[in-house]
Amino acid sequence: MTIFIQTSDDAQDLKYVAFICETFKHVTKTAVEFRFRKENDPIESQDCLINYGLPPKEGCINIPRVRSRMQEGYCYGKCDSSFFTDARLSDTALPVYRQLLSNQQVRGSVVFSEASTKAPLISSAGSGTKGINVHFDFFYNIFCFLGNIPDIAFEEKHGIAHSYAKFIRRDQAFYGKPWVNYFFIIFQSLIEAVSGKSLDCQKSPRRLGFQVLMMYDVDAIRKTPIMQAKQLLFIVINLFRSLFEMDFKKSREEGKRFFRFIFFRCNYLCFEVIASGEESLKVPSIFNIYQKIRYGRIKKIKSLIFDPAYDISKEAVLKDSIKMLIRKGKGIGLHSGYNSYASSGELLLQKSMLSRTLNYSVRGLRQHWLRFSVKNTWKAQEEAGFLYDASFGFNDAIGFRSGLAHPYFPYSHEEGRSYRILEVPPVLMDSTLMHYGNRTEESAFTEAVCVLKEVKKFAGTCVMVWHQESFCRDYGWGNLLKRILGWVADSGGSFISEQELLSQYNLLH
Repeated sequence: MTIFIQTSDDAQDLKYVAFICETFKHVTKTAVEFRFRKENDPIESQDCLINYGLPPKEGCINIPRVRSRMQEGYCYGKCDSSFFTDARLSDTALPVYRQLLSNQQVRGSVVFSEASTKAPLISSAGSGTKGINVHFDFFYNIFCFLGNIPDIAFEEKHGIAHSYAKFIRRDQAFYGKPWVNYFFIIFQSLIEAVSGKSLDCQKSPRRLGFQVLMMYDVDAIRKTPIMQAKQLLFIVINLFRSLFEMDFKKSREEGKRFFRFIFFRCNYLCFEVIASGEESLKVPSIFNIYQKIRYGRIKKIKSLIFDPAYDISKEAVLKDSIKMLIRKGKGIGLHSGYNSYASSGELLLQKSMLSRTLNYSVRGLRQHWLRFSVKNTWKAQEEAGFLYDASFGFNDAIGFRSGLAHPYFPYSHEEGRSYRILEVPPVLMDSTLMHYGNRTEESAFTEAVCVLKEVKKFAGTCVMVWHQESFCRDYGWGNLLKRILGWVADSGGSFISEQELLSQYNLLH
């Protein structure tokens, strides 16, 4: 199927639209071809015409191009089931940024819940026609999510948020759904309605299950004074939060953890326990290992405080454990240093040293503490030769930071192209659920399942992250992971390996 996007703008100004269309093709696995043409270009054979930023016409999809680029504030709208028949859209209120609304006041198929907002909706272009009018800038609204516009706006104004949702948007529940996937369903429905043809998506939820890439960040292999201080601070904060909320059961648990953490020894090398627990479910997990490098004075101080304390080249027992995991078919990634999020040189050095130490080709990574700059980190990772990253999530919120339940190639705003590195969305992490969220095991399990149901709904692929030390009694989070992995297996999900992931996205050379 050939779809033309007709506009008065040059293709150079619409690189973000081309990026969205390519991502749509990756996610839906369609063979559709998108082409751009100017308003007065000769008419070619086409299956569907999208009229972007031009006066509405019959027989095509009319989308306004709103020039305002303020991204603060959004409102929610529900789709009319008589217009959109996909069950995944029922009872789902979709977010649209207010500044991207057109000024037309019409009735239509997407009606927004706020009484003061009457304009943003989708309607028929006229009785007896296949044309459709969209009354908000559909493309740029998707780009606000997929292009991480709020993150970039925050960086430009305040500095790097480093993966804390509370800095970027207070409504953390906003990240609980993969909004881009929902907008892609609408996009597919609009194209099919106007063209009269099915896109025949190959990766439909009715045909394939969802996939989980399981990862473990190896942060600590033993207790150190700095590590104890950081963890005890978390426990004390959660203890007082529980008391304030009058959750005395939770506060007792935190009190017990406080004393265990101080007075009891615990073996953090839980690799055998993890490997044997994963065996029955055939989980080909990835372990992300820190590689110590030399720093200058300022960076050295930060590294001493925030980076893992071990040096794998000097830890014979750890090295043997990791080689045992490799023999069992587990993957190895880099858990890059606290200072390296914007330095391709440091990332490359850590990658090459870890590969040499383990005699293993390291191809992916997660940034330690999720230190991340939208402007610089993907660029540095690409330059360092990594094939995939799994860092673009939040420390303090679970869910979908980019609004997508699928791996994708992120957008370079500087160069107007996709980076050549695959971002696999990390949607769940143990410390986010238990430390930052201060949840009980039961509530953490319930919320984790809610997020994974969204991945399942779209036959997506996501990353779940645990820390190997959380299996010991200092933390006691191993049973929670066992329950979540069991739910994935019982719900038709599968566990994907690094090799399978790279093969699916044609990244093996």
